[in-house]
Amino acid sequence: MRYVWIILCIACLLALCLPVAFASADETQTLTFGRMHGYYHTLGRTVEQANCLYMDDVASGFEVYFEGRGDVTLTATVLCNSEFEAEQYLLVAVDGQSSRVRVSCSQKNVHERTWIKLASGLSQGAHHIEVYRQTEAQISLCCAEALTFTGHLLSGAPDKPLVIDVIGDSLSGGYGCLWNSSLGVADPGDNDPYYEDGTQTYAFFAGKTLGADVRVTQTSGYGCVAGWNGRDVNLQMMYPITCWWRDQTSAYAFDPQADVVVINLGDNDYATRSANNLSNAEFKAGAKNLMQMARNYNLNAKIVWCTGMSGVFYQNEITAAQNELGGEAAGYYFLILPKGMSGAVTHPTVAQQRAAGDVLSDFLLNTVLPSDYTSAKATAEQLRSAINTAKAATQTATIAGAVARAETELAVGTTDPYRLGARRTAIENALAGDAGGLSLMPKEGISKTPIAKDGVSYIWPYYGYGDGSVALYKGGDGFYWPQITTAYNNALVDIDETPYWRIDFASDTAFNISLTYRKPDGELAYVNAATLSNIDSTDLPAHNRGVLTVDFGAYIRQMGHADSEGLVPILYCDMFVIGQTDTCVRLYDCRFTDEAGDVSTITGRYSVKDGVLGDIPAGTTADRLINMMDQSASLVVKDAKGNTVTGLVGTGMTLELIQNGAVVDRVIIAVTGDVTGDGRVTSVDARAVLRSLLGQSAPLSAAATAAADYNSDSTVSTTDVRHMLSAGLA
Repeated sequence: MRYVWIILCIACLLALCLPVAFASADETQTLTFGRMHGYYHTLGRTVEQANCLYMDDVASGFEVYFEGRGDVTLTATVLCNSEFEAEQYLLVAVDGQSSRVRVSCSQKNVHERTWIKLASGLSQGAHHIEVYRQTEAQISLCCAEALTFTGHLLSGAPDKPLVIDVIGDSLSGGYGCLWNSSLGVADPGDNDPYYEDGTQTYAFFAGKTLGADVRVTQTSGYGCVAGWNGRDVNLQMMYPITCWWRDQTSAYAFDPQADVVVINLGDNDYATRSANNLSNAEFKAGAKNLMQMARNYNLNAKIVWCTGMSGVFYQNEITAAQNELGGEAAGYYFLILPKGMSGAVTHPTVAQQRAAGDVLSDFLLNTVLPSDYTSAKATAEQLRSAINTAKAATQTATIAGAVARAETELAVGTTDPYRLGARRTAIENALAGDAGGLSLMPKEGISKTPIAKDGVSYIWPYYGYGDGSVALYKGGDGFYWPQITTAYNNALVDIDETPYWRIDFASDTAFNISLTYRKPDGELAYVNAATLSNIDSTDLPAHNRGVLTVDFGAYIRQMGHADSEGLVPILYCDMFVIGQTDTCVRLYDCRFTDEAGDVSTITGRYSVKDGVLGDIPAGTTADRLINMMDQSASLVVKDAKGNTVTGLVGTGMTLELIQNGAVVDRVIIAVTGDVTGDGRVTSVDARAVLRSLLGQSAPLSAAATAAADYNSDSTVSTTDVRHMLSAGLA
């Protein structure tokens, strides 16, 4: 039934689509989130699928910039199951001015479409809208479908410099924070969404201070091992799942990986320890497993376990588990937050949450994050200065685009110093001739190895047809939405040869295909197969096979989105499929061009296989690795944040080949036996591999899989685990 619901939902969403070309500033239009891809920016633990944006967890949502006027309305499908009222709440910020919006349901436990007014009577000009959920997924769910507005979209927000994952309970969901005794009303008791606000929690406040994207996984009443619900479900089970309360089988992508994981659990475990027969040793084992899990999903993340807001519980067990994992030297930290119990049901008030947020942000800045983290900040005056410098320079489309986006930021009154800093950096990069570090389409022969994900095999790109086409393939049963991020910064697609999609779909298949590309002025644009072909892609023949040809090259030329030489950088290819058998999408007549001429490839002592540089011994430094390669003078090792590495290299880092100031080749590093990415082999690596083999954690990444193949027999097995244990104990 879940797949039937998804198909029906997509059919309704695609029916909302207008012609692909965005309307002028004087026209009112309704655009699905699928068609706005590349223009809006997700916030928090938000998941994009087809034309829908699932914003179920607290602090999840989206933001969008547009030039226009009048009203802005969000179309959404909601479900409410509150024990009190059938309602949920959103925080809506328009040009920095915030308000709370109540979203009601006519009945509980029924999916209902609703229209939510986000803004009214806006004056003509640039506007910035942010939407965050305030209530938790256990209470209600929300699927954002489309925006209706008068005007046209502007390019999306810059990426945030820091991603913080939060794993917690009611404290991390803002449970009861809007109530205090001075209101003159009785304590509301359990699960009343009116007094819950997940955008006024310690973690969200700390994230705002640090310019971070905060992704929250939490459920009130649940614990690390046990809680008021018993022992059947806990946060160890919820964290790897996109949203436990919507679908308990859909794995979360962790893309991008978190830089910091904050865990605030133990209160519910402690309060129910007798009822659940929970021993201290069991809690310690659960806490250790959760921290290892967080590191496995986010290889370079720092793990910070917090307690104290309702009392200090299990401190000895938590710190003992952290010491076994290597303590602070290995990136595991313990923090006591200030106590606060003056809100509903002895939970913190907003003021108490803010006080805890100040302690957390200070701790992260002074103890956890790099010492130069705040150097990415800028003031409005500094951004204006950068704009003036750029305007005085010889103008290019890239410079003009960077300036336009910076001026939009000032026009909407942005105060976030990290966002202002990102816009300043974009201008500086444009002046230096860098188009922004585009991630573009790979070329022939990069990879032909299938990748297994969620039981589905796909290949991107798949070469071997002999006709110049590349393909994305989906096989097996069920629901699938891969977003393929293309690679190689100097590879462009020549659209003068009329590139097109050929979609070979199987019986009883629903699909949609899209490309996100960058225009000459630097803005992103989006083209969708279903709307270009004027079909409802969920209403296809239920027998035999079908073939559909869609000319996206003609659309790009018609819109004037190619450069003077007919070149377009393609950033993403998205394929949405619901089907019982296989579906294949092939891109034809895409002639790949390299602005820098012939691209050198990374070669040397260590070989590259499927984009992974493997067989590197543990303990190898960046300098030693570079000296073992052929192009040593042009190579640099980078960590997950893009920082240059001079010490030990670890699995998941990248080795980049630089020519004429541009990255022309990039491979992922795999250090033999090092699965966690610290450059060493320890028992932690062995346990991570064993858990993956037993199906107790997510499958290893491609780099981690190469690192786990300790005996180089092309198979990861318990034999490799034994070798890693021996190496770790040596």
